[in-house]
Amino acid sequence: MGRSAAVWSLGTRKYKPARWVNSEKSSQGKFNSFHAGPRVSSQNMKTALLLASAIASSVSATTYLEETFSDDKWQDRWTISLAKTDLGAFEISSGSWSTGKDYSRGLRTTQDARFYSASTPLSSVFDTSNQDLIVQYTVKQEIHQECGGSYIKLLTAGYNAAVFNGESEYAIMFGPDVCDAQTHVHAISSYKGKNFLTKKEFPVPKDTKTHLYRLIVHPHQKYSLMFDGDVKIDKPKDWVDVAKIEDPSHVKPANYDDIPRYIPDPEATQPADWDTEADGDWEPAEIPNPDFEEWAPKMMDNPAYKGEWKANKTPSPEYKEDTEMAHYKIGGVGLDLWK
Repeated sequence: MGRSAAVWSLGTRKYKPARWVNSEKSSQGKFNSFHAGPRVSSQNMKTALLLASAIASSVSATTYLEETFSDDKWQDRWTISLAKTDLGAFEISSGSWSTGKDYSRGLRTTQDARFYSASTPLSSVFDTSNQDLIVQYTVKQEIHQECGGSYIKLLTAGYNAAVFNGESEYAIMFGPDVCDAQTHVHAISSYKGKNFLTKKEFPVPKDTKTHLYRLIVHPHQKYSLMFDGDVKIDKPKDWVDVAKIEDPSHVKPANYDDIPRYIPDPEATQPADWDTEADGDWEPAEIPNPDFEEWAPKMMDNPAYKGEWKANKTPSPEYKEDTEMAHYKIGGVGLDLWK
């Protein structure tokens, strides 16, 4: 959680944007992300946001927002919305357990069945039309959550922090959402008054571990979604990628289960001083049975094996070129939560 080396890799406390950029595969343009950092949490979740800008070929960077919630002045940087009178209250906490209380501090919700709304501005307006956008954060569900969202919203420039709420305009909404059996990692883009959801389904992990979510949006209307550092692309449910299966013709020998693995030692003898009344009936020690043979089914090539699955890329019949879609001028980050 937070800046744990297991999540953020070695050198966890050092700001190294290059760790998220592969210089061998990326262009020499700037890579921008945001760092609302290491955690936003509720009693059910632990969240960390990352927003930064890096050049692929170097370690130089421009930070648009870095928030660690490591001091008591976070309310000077974040505006609690006044849109509703019954909004839940945030507090600072390191969670029920943490790797270090000092740098695992986060924003936590305190009441159930409440909405929570807060926002903070970037250091300057960020234009996504000519730069890659990276949004990264971690979430830790500390207890089972029946219904609630742990997502963030990137807000367009000129947003009204005082009345920010669930109906406020946003550019991108990203993050896990859970409601009973339905779980989704949202990656929603708002464009011309409509919200466009990704057509691929990305389930939310159901455990109490810390998970890292990363969304990369490119100026040419492409994106990638990563969980814990791995790119997630849906595999067909009927795809068989098990190369070996048990050979059905290899049957366990008859009476195999009647042959014990261990037998009494035939050479063992009862000690001369054995006292049956005091020590009970004497039993010889057991030794491995020389007639016992370990049996396991033979493995054979799976006739249904299709090989390692890779997503095919085909032209979309619904595709219509729009050079302005997913181009935003982002002015802030909003937390619009339900717990």
